[in-house]
Amino acid sequence: MRSTYTRRIRFEQLEARHMLAVAIPGDYDQSGVVDNNDFNEWRANFGQPGDSPVDGNADGFVDAADYVLWRKNFGKIAPPNAPGEISAAATGATSIQVSSESVSAATSYSVQRRQPDTETNFTTIASGLATTSYTDNTASSDTLYEYRVVATNANGDSPPSKTAEATANRANLTAY
Repeated sequence: MRSTYTRRIRFEQLEARHMLAVAIPGDYDQSGVVDNNDFNEWRANFGQPGDSPVDGNADGFVDAADYVLWRKNFGKIAPPNAPGEISAAATGATSIQVSSESVSAATSYSVQRRQPDTETNFTTIASGLATTSYTDNTASSDTLYEYRVVATNANGDSPPSKTAEATANRANLTAY
C-alpha cells in the first residue's frame, strides 16, 4: 500500500507594524529634520496609544512628554547618509582623482585614504570639501591606495562610503 502525503501552504497577510526608528528624538515624520511637520504629527496623534513613531519616549502614549522631545530638538538635522558610489582613478605619476555621489543634507565632505597592504586605519587627507570630487596629489608613484568619503553636516558625520582603490602612475584596467 502506497502512502500519499499532502502538503499545505498557508498564506497570511502580515500586519504593518510601527517599528520605524526615529533618527532624532522629535522627528516624528522621519524626514531627518525636527520641524513643524513633526509638531503636526504629534498634535494629530495626541492621546493615542503609543504604538507609533510619535511616541518618542516609548512610554505607551502620545502625550506631553513627546511634545517636550520635539521642542527640545526643534531645528536639529540628522547626520547625512553615507555617500553611495565612489571611484578612484590615477591621473598622473603622483595623483589620483577620487569622486563620490553627493548626499542630500551634507554640507561638506572628507576624503580618507590608506595603503591596504601596510595600514589598517584610514587617515583624513582632505576635509571641508564643498564638492564630491578631489584630486590626491600626495600619492607615491606605483603605490596602491584605498579611499573612502565621509559626508558632514551640522549634526555630525555620516558613516564612511564603500571603498575604491587606485594605484598612482598606473592606468586602472579591467581584464575580461
